[in-house]
Amino acid sequence: MPELIGSETVTSSTTGLHKVAQRDVAGSLTAVPKSRTVAPLPKALSITELTANQPIENAPTGDPHVVDNTSDFGCALQAYLTTLMTVGDCVAAASPEVGEPYRRRLTRLRARVAFQPTPETLTSAAAALDTELKEYAAVATRQTARYNAELRREIASFHEIIESIAKRQDFFTGRLRQFAVQMEASPYPTDPGDLSAVLELQAAGLRNCLDSMTAETASLVARMRQEMKALDERLAGVHGLDPMTGLINREEMLFQIASHRESGAIFTLLRLDLEAPAADSVMRQAADRLLGQFRHYDRVARWGKREFMVLFQGPRERAESRAQQVLPWITSRYKLDSGDTADVAIAVHTVDATTSVI
Repeated sequence: MPELIGSETVTSSTTGLHKVAQRDVAGSLTAVPKSRTVAPLPKALSITELTANQPIENAPTGDPHVVDNTSDFGCALQAYLTTLMTVGDCVAAASPEVGEPYRRRLTRLRARVAFQPTPETLTSAAAALDTELKEYAAVATRQTARYNAELRREIASFHEIIESIAKRQDFFTGRLRQFAVQMEASPYPTDPGDLSAVLELQAAGLRNCLDSMTAETASLVARMRQEMKALDERLAGVHGLDPMTGLINREEMLFQIASHRESGAIFTLLRLDLEAPAADSVMRQAADRLLGQFRHYDRVARWGKREFMVLFQGPRERAESRAQQVLPWITSRYKLDSGDTADVAIAVHTVDATTSVI
């Protein structure tokens, strides 16, 4: 049965042993009553020291679900779980567009450590945390650079438009001044009929000048609005997130694929297609289900209008096996915005990770 990571239950026992943490589906931490006061650590111990290959006082040996909260290991574990949660919240708060996927993955990593709090799990989690934070820093730096490049590009475009407006204003100002000089210098006929004809001609010339000025100004303003709209769209793409599902978008996934290829990592790409038109609510539900069925270090992206892509860390055989395990959990009834439910079929395709997937 697929591994489900969504909630952990905390219970107390008469022996003073209890599970380390409780987190509900919404991700909030619930206080756990303790049967006795936690004694302070006799000395400051790092996670590395606690997970070294040496005897650890009261380290969990049998049931991986319970830890003596009064031991050095239990106190350090509590601190480590809190740190994982705090780091996840901080990266999301610092840059919501970049940090939210990392917050989700760190939450799932925390759930794994809390579920099986052994020295081996802590060592693995520390390495995973290091990888996640380095990747977050790289993505945030890349996003900032692209964001700044887009802003510089748009500023240059706006400068060009402003220069065009200024030049056209000078041109039409010159025409109006020339027109005024001509009116002052021209002798007007005394005959009322001839005077009326001259005035009509001058009025027509003035209207033509004003119409041209208005049309060109409107064109430049429309161009400026188009540039602003295009900038908004490009900046949305820079963020690397799909706004509907909260998953990374296609562009960010392509970057992740390229990075994994360059590093020589073994991975498999799984494309999941919804085989019928899907409402936005169905896509959001499918995204949540997929995130819950793959490991925190796998990557799940919104690939197309009705497509998802999973970057599975591992060989093809394991990826295809996991895909078959996941299918029953994601191919089922979905609740629609109307309150009705609908069956949604999803097909899984393995994509050759050694070639382009565009």
